Amino acid sequence: MIDEQKIDEWIEGHFNEYISLLTDYVAIPSIAKPEADGLPFGQACADALDFMERTMRRYGLITDDVDKRVMIGTLPGTCATQPGCKTIGIACHGDVVPPEGDWDKNPYTLWKNGDWLTGRGSTDNKGATIAVLFALRYLQEQNLRLRNNVNLYVGSAEEIGMYDMDYLVEHRPLPDFTLVPDAGFPVCYGEKGSIKFEAEAPVGDTNLRSFTAGDRGASVAALATAELAPVMNPQEMAQALNGFTGITAQTVGKNGIVVTSRGKARHTAFPDGGIDAIGQLARALDAVGIVTGPAKDLIAYIGAVTVDFHGKGLGAPLEDEESGKLSDVLTVTRLNGGNLSIRFNVRYPVTADAVSLEAKIRENINAGGFSFTEFRSSPASVAKLTPLIHELCDIANRIHGTDDPPYIMGGGTYARKLQPAVAYGMGTPSINIDPPYPVGQGRAHQPNESVYIPRMKKGIKIYAQALLAIDKAL
Repeated sequence: MIDEQKIDEWIEGHFNEYISLLTDYVAIPSIAKPEADGLPFGQACADALDFMERTMRRYGLITDDVDKRVMIGTLPGTCATQPGCKTIGIACHGDVVPPEGDWDKNPYTLWKNGDWLTGRGSTDNKGATIAVLFALRYLQEQNLRLRNNVNLYVGSAEEIGMYDMDYLVEHRPLPDFTLVPDAGFPVCYGEKGSIKFEAEAPVGDTNLRSFTAGDRGASVAALATAELAPVMNPQEMAQALNGFTGITAQTVGKNGIVVTSRGKARHTAFPDGGIDAIGQLARALDAVGIVTGPAKDLIAYIGAVTVDFHGKGLGAPLEDEESGKLSDVLTVTRLNGGNLSIRFNVRYPVTADAVSLEAKIRENINAGGFSFTEFRSSPASVAKLTPLIHELCDIANRIHGTDDPPYIMGGGTYARKLQPAVAYGMGTPSINIDPPYPVGQGRAHQPNESVYIPRMKKGIKIYAQALLAIDKAL
């Protein structure tokens, strides 16, 4: 058993060290770039794995570098040399999304703002990774030996498709049960199905010179821009567009105008509250009627297909009681080589007919004039509600003072790759504490991404107790 007063005192006494480690970790700009620098996901992601390897060893873990894709730190259990010894997994990720939008300071410099720590990756997912490491360290220092092994997995491609975990599953044995600290407490026991696709269409002879938004496809686009050659007086074009909410247009000499659409970023799994800059821009351009050629219909289609975040534009407004509404976000647009490309992220309810949904999406996108260049899907993932999951739920509720049930979410985590697994913390959705920034900032994938310090401290305590509970149940 863990003495809660003792662990609280230990956390307080070591929290400056926690901040120091997180500062060094956030300083690594670990955006996954496949095959860059001669490495699976680029030099920065490799640097993040190297940092975790050094830190794991510093705290007594045995490390295993899985070909610069995943770093494993093992805390051996007392049964490590015995046949039938089991493994508890904890899976985190060190890659981050690009720091789009307006930041108050350098995104890779962690800074304190009241009870918050701000920096890219602080909440998704580097802060949780260090918290788990401190929970393991506490168990060791207090001689609270686990019977079973614990493997801390740190991946480097979670934000771009989880190819790192696919590789891990092929090259290492799966743990017997895994926690994924990349969601919210108490326990996320299921995740919606996921469809990600790209499509393109030729714009033909048009005055549309560019249509650019988004980067990695992980967020509602907060910024979108278009450049057009004039079809009338450029000043008149700009004046007409400037009447739309979120839109600003300015002339570029006598050669045309640049139109900027400002929205509000949100994670693609939780888009409500976001403002889609892409759809906002497309609808303004369509309403004014200044796009010429085949691009005119493509822009009109983009405006229509992004009419909401819940499938109305795709003709698939699905919903179920278990997991809620389908979400769909057009995250990236580009105009290159005469083709307009789009990238979508769809999360669908766990009870949906995936085959029928995929067919409907394909039909809709094709009818809009686009042809698919990539189409990837991942089925919904739901774990059984065992006594262990209810015990994990009770631990988190007791420490947070909540009474929340296990839940299913739209986000996709490593849990779907490492079954049996559940996503476990570190957020607390029922305790909605706003970060100290304007709306649209301060949360995962947003500018000024931040983590709440009291939540981190409670998380360390939760993970230490959860590991003891899992160890006993296996």
